[in-house]
Amino acid sequence: MLSTGVTVSFGKLEATIHVNETKKAAYLAALGRSIIFTSQADWPPETVIQAFRDKYVIENTFKQLKNPKFLAIQSMYHWSNTCIRAHVFSCVLGLLLLSLVHLELSQKSLFLSYQQLLDSLSELSLIQIYTTPDSAPFYKLDEHSPLSEKLYQVRKLKHFLPK
Repeated sequence: MLSTGVTVSFGKLEATIHVNETKKAAYLAALGRSIIFTSQADWPPETVIQAFRDKYVIENTFKQLKNPKFLAIQSMYHWSNTCIRAHVFSCVLGLLLLSLVHLELSQKSLFLSYQQLLDSLSELSLIQIYTTPDSAPFYKLDEHSPLSEKLYQVRKLKHFLPK
């Protein structure tokens, strides 16, 4: 639909963009309309549309619960109903805690995906160092990425270090 060009003449750079009107018209004609059915008759149309657009959040949450490398419900080695319920509860609780951290970071203008958040948190590891067998230990954070460092500072994780 778009074609671009760059020309150089006498040391000046010139960029051009051309819109193919035929392809643009075909694209716009193919967009179509959507009909959204809802049981929420008292909601204004804007709220219904926003809820429809936000449904991917819920779909993505269920997708993540099935992902064995995330907070997997599937990789289960339990047979009794009590253990299965406890496993599912801990997975949903973990997702809830992760969602709360994600919300807090978003409110502080640090926008990360859930996977980036988990990866950054997993990079943060604390090393306990003893200089002599009788001395009190001191603690040092292992090397980590700048993103993990920002997460460490924004979440004020220093308060959780042993004194």
